[in-house]
Amino acid sequence: MKIAILDNDKYFCDKIKQLIIDNSYVSGFDIDMYESPRIFLENRNKYDILFLEIDLSEIDGIDIVRKLKSNQIIIVVVTNSYDRITEVIGINVAGYIIKNQIDIEFKKIVKEILEYVVINKNIMITTKNDIYCYEPAEILLIEYIDRHLYVYKKNGYDDLGYISIKDVIKTLPIQFVLVNKNQIINIDKIAFMVGMNIKLKYSDMIVEVSRRKRREVFELMIRAINRI
Repeated sequence: MKIAILDNDKYFCDKIKQLIIDNSYVSGFDIDMYESPRIFLENRNKYDILFLEIDLSEIDGIDIVRKLKSNQIIIVVVTNSYDRITEVIGINVAGYIIKNQIDIEFKKIVKEILEYVVINKNIMITTKNDIYCYEPAEILLIEYIDRHLYVYKKNGYDDLGYISIKDVIKTLPIQFVLVNKNQIINIDKIAFMVGMNIKLKYSDMIVEVSRRKRREVFELMIRAINRI
């Protein structure tokens, strides 16, 4: 996941970056800071989330929001004034933060947005010959067997051919967990767990959890229940 911060004030760029790091409930993201709107716009397609100061000197922040309307980027407006927030209502803005209240408001905003992006971002698995794209909710299980990777869904499965399961696990959202050396499950698709065995929804498959993974899987199940 890629995050951009655009603010003429380097102090606030640094502050927002540190707040993201301190308050994040997920890992594996990169943060880039920009003081120049033009340089950011040249690189805008790289990012999933933008923290944007509206009152920029070079280009007005509202104009940047409009330029990004066709991009699939989540924008959080950062401003000194409530007056300008009404200008961005209805044009692709996920939330706002008032600068003099940033320490109070930031934790809730960043938790909700980062978790939303990580959980809902489409999964792309690249093989030698193809690129496979999945919505996280459609995957029940990913299994590596006989040197092939299989993606199991509610209505069947895909054989992706040879690809390392270690390479795939790095790209998956937080609700996917490696439960043994050959199988990755979607925590949200667990029907129930008895002992070391997991029954998945929409399937007759039983997945065995390794002993060292049992506690991690159980804790993730509890988090999933709370999230739902």
